[in-house]
Amino acid sequence: MNNEEYGAGCFFAPENGIMREKIDLAVRFAKSNTPVLVMGEAGAGKRAFVREVLRASRPDIPLTIINCPFFSSPPALDQEDSAVLLVEPAEMDAAGQESLLAWLSVIPPQTVIFSTTRKNWDAESKSGALNNELAAKLGLLPVYLPPLRQRPEDILPLAEYFLDRYSRACAVKISGFNDAACEALRSHRWTGNVRELKNRIEAVCLNKAAASADAMPGAAYDTVSADDLKPGAFMALDSIQIDVHSTLKNALDAFKAAFIKKVLAEFDGNRKKAAASMDIQRTYLFPLLKSYGLE
Repeated sequence: MNNEEYGAGCFFAPENGIMREKIDLAVRFAKSNTPVLVMGEAGAGKRAFVREVLRASRPDIPLTIINCPFFSSPPALDQEDSAVLLVEPAEMDAAGQESLLAWLSVIPPQTVIFSTTRKNWDAESKSGALNNELAAKLGLLPVYLPPLRQRPEDILPLAEYFLDRYSRACAVKISGFNDAACEALRSHRWTGNVRELKNRIEAVCLNKAAASADAMPGAAYDTVSADDLKPGAFMALDSIQIDVHSTLKNALDAFKAAFIKKVLAEFDGNRKKAAASMDIQRTYLFPLLKSYGLE
């Protein structure tokens, strides 16, 4: 039930005063056990916002995350002093909303309640799609998170945060973004918000890890270019079957095999063109094909 997308505090730049004010306001309400409603587009960092508010207000209590559209049986809270995050309660049907209201009426009064939504809360309530009592109970303090495209000052600090995080996880040496990459990051609209940026940087690090897996020890640090950031420069991670209990080497091997297979398909099996595209010697490609069973 508890599924952290990315760490708290990494969804806005420290110098973003407006976002800091939103957090400070939510912290004051959370300390008084007043429900906080976080609104914003998908991927804007709503869960990370909640985690940051909880860290700053009640760091000693556990957080239980409830995916409301799939709410069936009420969970047991770990202890009397707890926090609950209700994800998309506005997307529940009428019966589900009634069940949620009944459960909220019996949980300990000191429970800190957070909710997140990508819908227009007032419009949902006025239309009758959202139970008025539930809307009033959860919406005492609405906080709106603007999409990433409306806070361009956050883009590069976030990109650098994710680059440091995933380059370490992939054990790959990357010193940063070159000027063209920085401009590409700033000019992109990021319709998927922080989540899209995170996924893009993670994919870049995986690509570079696969490319540098056979590099000599002590190899120079690499930089991220604008070409590295292009959507066609990496593959969807969801398409790669990797055992999360695998070693890093095995995970990289799985990625390399999937990557080579995709590049070969792009060039209709032409190994010479595929090798050139991957910037490796054709003679080096042959043993890789044999090793990964792609002959």
